[in-house]
Amino acid sequence: MCKKIAFLLLVLFSTNAMAQKNERVQLLENSLKELRESPKDSIRQRKFFDAFPANFPDLLVCMGYTSFSSPLLNPEDCAAAFNDLTYISEKEKMVRLSHLMVGGFWQADGVNYIRLVMEKLMRKDADMALEIISQLSECQQILFWQNYWQNPCNDSSLEKDLNLYNSVSGYNRERQIMKEAYDSFKGELPIM
Repeated sequence: MCKKIAFLLLVLFSTNAMAQKNERVQLLENSLKELRESPKDSIRQRKFFDAFPANFPDLLVCMGYTSFSSPLLNPEDCAAAFNDLTYISEKEKMVRLSHLMVGGFWQADGVNYIRLVMEKLMRKDADMALEIISQLSECQQILFWQNYWQNPCNDSSLEKDLNLYNSVSGYNRERQIMKEAYDSFKGELPIM
C-alpha cells in the first residue's frame, strides 16, 4: 500500500512539475510576443525580463539542445530581445546573466547566444562585472568563470578578456579565482 501511495505521489509531483515548467515557458513565450508588438513599452520589457530564466537548468530547457530535446523557444530571438531591453539597467541584466552562468556550460547555439550577451556587457563595464561577480560565493565564482572560459578552441579573445578583467583594480581574490579558472578551462570543454 505504501508503495502505491509513494508512486501516486511521485506521479502527481512530476505532473505538477511539468505543468509548472510548461507554464513558465509559456509565460516567457507570451511576454516575448507582447514585447515584439511594442518593444519600447517599459511594462512589457519588465514582464519579459521577469519571465526570463533565472538559472542555467531553466535556460537549458528553454533554449538549449540536449540529447533528449531541442530548444522550446528560439534562442536567438530571446537573446536579442534580452539585449535590447532599454528600461532594464545593464547592472540588472548582468546580475541575472551571472546567475544563469553559474553551473552552466558552453553549448553551441542556444545557450551561447545568452552567454554572448553577458560577454558584451562585461567587456563594456569590466568594473561593474567584477563587482557583481564579487557578490557570488567563492564556489559560485569558480562555476561562473568555468562557464565563461570554456570554449571548443583556444580563442584569442579569451586572453584579451582575462587582461581586461585583470586590469580592474581591487577584487584581488576574485581575480585570483578568475585566473585559476582561466588556466584550468580556457579552450576546454570538460562537461561535454
